[in-house]
This record gives sequence, C-alpha cells and structure tokens, in this order.
Amino acid sequence: MLFFNSARSLFIFSLICVGLTHSSLGWASEPDSESMPMNYLIYGAGNGPFQIAPAFSDSNGTDSSYSDTFDEQIARGFITDFIYELLREENVKITPVVEPIKRMKRDILAGQFKPWITYGFRGWEAMPGWEGFHFLPQNLFEYTLSQVYYGDFVKPASTFSEFKDCRVILIRGFSYQMVVEKLQEHGALVVYADNFAQALRMLKYGRAEIFLGFDKRVKYVLQEMGLADDPFHLSPFMHGQLKGYATLMMSDDIPQPMVDRLTDRVQAMIDSGRWQALWDRY
Repeated sequence: MLFFNSARSLFIFSLICVGLTHSSLGWASEPDSESMPMNYLIYGAGNGPFQIAPAFSDSNGTDSSYSDTFDEQIARGFITDFIYELLREENVKITPVVEPIKRMKRDILAGQFKPWITYGFRGWEAMPGWEGFHFLPQNLFEYTLSQVYYGDFVKPASTFSEFKDCRVILIRGFSYQMVVEKLQEHGALVVYADNFAQALRMLKYGRAEIFLGFDKRVKYVLQEMGLADDPFHLSPFMHGQLKGYATLMMSDDIPQPMVDRLTDRVQAMIDSGRWQALWDRY
C-alpha cells in the first residue's frame, strides 16, 4: 500500500512538472489567450495626446485609469484608447511601461519587455534590428512636421538656407532623419529639448527662434500648459513635404494568428469610423 501511494504521488508530481514545463515553454508558440500578459510601451511622460502616461503610486503600481476596461470619461491618449479597445477581445492582461523614447527604443532592441505592443513609425521598419518586429499594414496617422514660432509672426522658411543662423529646437530621441544634417549644413544651430513642453518654454523665453514638432501635439501641449492664447504660430515645415506615418507594432514573440486577428480588427475599426472617433477625442 505504501508503495502504491508513493508511486501514485510520483506520477502526479511528474504530471505537474510536465505541465509546468509545457506552460513555461509553450508561450513562444501557443500562448494562452485567456491569460496572456502584454506590456504596453509608453514613450515617456510627455507624449500626449497619443499616450498620456499613468500616475504611478507605491500602493498598486498604477492608477485606476489604466485598468483593462475602456472608459470614455478618462483621457489616456489616442494610441492608448485604440490599443486597449483593440485588445479587449483578446482578454490579455495589460501592463503599462513608461520610459523616455530614446531609452525605450534601446531597451526594445535589447529584447526587454516581451511580449509588448506600442506604436512606431514606418521609417523604423528599414532600420537595423527592427525588421523582425510586427508592423501592422495600416497607417494610423500621418506625421507632418510644423515650424513653431513665438511672438511677432515670421514668414515660414521654405528652404533650408533660410534657417541660417537660426536656433532650431528638436526633440531629443526623436528621429528627424535627414533634417538635422540639412539644418547644420545650411548654418542652423540645432538645440535639443527633452519634450514638447520644454521646447515651447524655450521658444517663449527666447532661447531659440524655431521649434520643429507635430502640430497636433503642439496644440495639445499648449492647451495643457495654459498657453493656448499665447502668440505661438504654426506652419507646415517645408510646405508639408516631409511626412511620416505611424502604425501599431508588436514584439516578435507575438504569435502570427494574434497578429492577423489584430490586423483585421484595426481595419474594422477604421472602416466603422471608430478610429476617427477616438482620434477626434484629442
């Protein structure tokens, strides 16, 4: 009888071990969609209106506005609202992770935070190290740089040579691609800010003449800072010729069937007008 109980216990213990092993190794190929963890990557605290970072506390890690339930009354940013609604049917457990964009990109390439979802830019797809990630085929929005001035209106520059001797503010960590090289080549002095709020303050207090940023975010940040009525002027940079496109992207360990489901769901949200409704909130 003792031998029977011992053998039975050993058999049960073996099954448990096998189950644990299968569970820990199985995520890479067949994740349990009922309990899948998912890190949602947020590019710093100053990324509104696309991502409005949660308030963290020692008690529960993050505030209630970042629960898995979408709430029309809570402003979490366009991308955040879109992703949380997109993942609703997947029943995943979402954990927001906030880092400055430069550090976040470095950590992504180092294999941190998997599995994750966030948004990125089409230009990243061609960059070394990024080709293995899942970039969804739909563009969520167009990114057109604007020239931002303060005070007396200045005629917008239409050529790089017109930036000669101008102090031009750029955001540290953001990829401006060939713009930086062209500005410096034509005699502009490039200075950097950590975020849009800092850049706008620098502009207001005369530490630079021009700031290059995305108009939707500029207007949002001015409103948040209580400066919407200040004499800031926006105009398309180089007549709007320099454009970029944003899309959703996911880590390379997300299974392809889930990627396909989310791709279809994104298209359905675009076709139904739900994407536009979320965009118009901000």
